[in-house]
Amino acid sequence: MFIFKIVRLSMSWHKFIADAIGLIVLAGLIALCAAIIPSSEVTPLCFFFAYLALAVVGLFVWHNGNFPERPWAWLLLVFFAALIGIINWGIDILIGATQSADGILTIIIFPAMIFVALAGAARSFYINRRRGQT
Repeated sequence: MFIFKIVRLSMSWHKFIADAIGLIVLAGLIALCAAIIPSSEVTPLCFFFAYLALAVVGLFVWHNGNFPERPWAWLLLVFFAALIGIINWGIDILIGATQSADGILTIIIFPAMIFVALAGAARSFYINRRRGQT
């Protein structure tokens, strides 16, 4: 019985480290955006709240059973999110919706999906490496 508790604790410890890796990658991506976008356009406080929101979404998605467990599946999700985002943005430009709520949602939703998926790929890479898979 004691051995099972140690194994369970060890497994939860690795998931904790994996979550920390995902959150650190997410923070790095937000910091990259903060470095690129001038502070006159977006205040640093907005980046902080964006990180909090993406961290909550990321933790939910990473622990949900309906999302991929392999790093390559997360990277495939990044690819398709980028592709659909580019198509959606192109359609927004064609119909002139860049100033409306639809255009703004395209600019917010798809990068958020990409950030969470990239962090999920890093997290998943660690978990699968611990299991001896890639």
